[in-house]
Formats: sequence, structure tokens, C-alpha cells
Amino acid sequence: MELKPFGIQVMLVAPGAIRSNFGGNSSSSVSHLQLKIFSRFQTQIEARAGASQTPQSTPGDVFARALVEKALAKRVPIEWAFGHLVSSFRIMTWLPYSFRDSALMKKFGLTK
Repeated sequence: MELKPFGIQVMLVAPGAIRSNFGGNSSSSVSHLQLKIFSRFQTQIEARAGASQTPQSTPGDVFARALVEKALAKRVPIEWAFGHLVSSFRIMTWLPYSFRDSALMKKFGLTK
């Protein structure tokens, strides 16, 4: 809204599960840190880092091409969601925070 007078269109991008090297890079960084404060959570950190790196995840290049196409369109959408599990993420936004947090904590073994 603030940038519209300057001819700048802004788009909120909500990616789904996108296959990339971020998870692998994060996992290797965490294992090298050897910080005692995080050591008991290392398994959970690695699980979260690799959660979007499944065969069903949207390949990074497919996501990038689709994003560039949207960003360079004559009329840029205000919000754009794309990728594996986007529908699930959208549904989760309608759930109470406590339910959503509880489900994610259980999935990544953070309830212990």
C-alpha cells in the first residue's frame, strides 16, 4: 500500500515444501556447532531441517520459475502460495494457534 504511489507492486509469497539444500546445509551447520544447549534437540532440529526434502516436495527450480512468472506479471497478486502441502498450510492458518503448535510439536518430537 505504501509503495503503490511509486509504481512498486508487493507480493506476499507463501512457499509450501520446496526441495532445496537449505535443510542439508542447516543440519551440517548445527552438527558442527556442538553447542551443549542444543545438543539434546539435535535429532529434532535435523528432522525439521529435512521435513520439506521429500520426493513429493516441489523442486526448487520449478518453484523459482513459477515465482518469477508471478513477480514479472503485469498484475502481481497480493498474495501467492505455491508448492507441496500448500493446501494443508492454508487449512492450518484457520486452526487455533494452540492446536497448530501442538500438532507441529508432536510431529517433530518436541513434546518430551
